Amino acid sequence: LRALLFDKLTPLPQGELKTRLEKLFSENGFDTSGLFISDASKRDARLNAYFAGLGSQKRVVLFDTLVEKLTIEELEAVLGHELGHYQNKDILKNIAMTALMLFVTLALFGNLPEEIFAQLHVMPSSGVVMILFLLLSPVLFFILMPLMGRLSRHNEFRADAMGARLGGVENLVSALKKLVTENRAFPRSHPLYLFFYATHPPVLERLKEMGADVGSIDTSAMEGECPTL
Repeated sequence: LRALLFDKLTPLPQGELKTRLEKLFSENGFDTSGLFISDASKRDARLNAYFAGLGSQKRVVLFDTLVEKLTIEELEAVLGHELGHYQNKDILKNIAMTALMLFVTLALFGNLPEEIFAQLHVMPSSGVVMILFLLLSPVLFFILMPLMGRLSRHNEFRADAMGARLGGVENLVSALKKLVTENRAFPRSHPLYLFFYATHPPVLERLKEMGADVGSIDTSAMEGECPTL
């Protein structure tokens, strides 16, 4: 929605990049309505790419910063990672998991024992149930977040495997190093944060999973004291 309202998308110009990306998608059964570049640099310097749409109307959008910073081979590896999500049906799995969680939550709150309403000194009504749902469902979702996060991280590792196969391990490794540096992302996370909140594995774990040398990642942002106001 933000891209439709605020970003300017221009078709990827003819050239080697477009030819190779179209070949990559064609060979892997990915139908797209076009490849586009987003003027994301007007906001910040982050690097990103995404697929948007359904069916034959799927768009491939590359941030202009991504095209500027990555080589063609690295871009192939990054989009190979995204193709991994597509071929593994990760989006459909996430939608199904979310729908299941919502169904279970609504079923739970829709069948609360009358004793709970008596203890709260309220009448069992749809309005009261909705208020309880709004107040307590975040607690339930928080309990379920580790399960969703674990599944998401597993999907990321599988997508990395395909990105490495399609674009080359060395190119995906190089691209991930540039992404974590340019996006000012943390290369590692505390295990508790990882368990409860992280949907993506830390980049160091992703690189180690591919057998890469992680010694050249810039981790200087993690050093020194945190400034106080």
